[in-house]
Amino acid sequence: MAREHPIGRALFFCVKFLLFLVVIMWAWLMLMPYYGWLLMQASGGLLMNVFGVPLEPGCSVQASGFLNFTSTITLAMDGHQPASNFTQVAANLAPFLALVLATGRLGLKRRLLILLGGSALLVACHIAFMTYIGYQTHRAFTSGAMAAHAVDISQVAIQFMIMLPFLLWLVLAYWDKLAGYFSDGAGEGE
Repeated sequence: MAREHPIGRALFFCVKFLLFLVVIMWAWLMLMPYYGWLLMQASGGLLMNVFGVPLEPGCSVQASGFLNFTSTITLAMDGHQPASNFTQVAANLAPFLALVLATGRLGLKRRLLILLGGSALLVACHIAFMTYIGYQTHRAFTSGAMAAHAVDISQVAIQFMIMLPFLLWLVLAYWDKLAGYFSDGAGEGE
């Protein structure tokens, strides 16, 4: 049996990833208004029941932009209706799914576990991010000014959300290989 060339394997992975990404991203963006509604329900429930933010009637999701990429969630609170673009944060699910599907040599059970676990973690991060944005917006309306650190934290969170699907894929798909680097005796004699 001929040995595969590493560059050929890497190129094949890249082609598979891009093909999966185009299809999954298109489908995910088409579903984004519905996901936004679920995200609004979850984050709105946390805002009202955990953080005591009084949401008013008028909360909604507006699909907008090319392929719904600038869709917003509007949370009516404190006499205002601020809109937050959630799509740019929530779109990170598509690259994660494409990376896992394009990765070779994962068994079906392991692939499904990675897809389900990683997706659940990303969805939880989306809910946490939108809850944080909603809470900071409420604080800004009630106190009259947005805390300076709130903007910094949200920018850091956005950068983290961009990076998260790639880290998840790396850790979940290659955990067995990464664990060898952190075990006792790793690197001895080198």
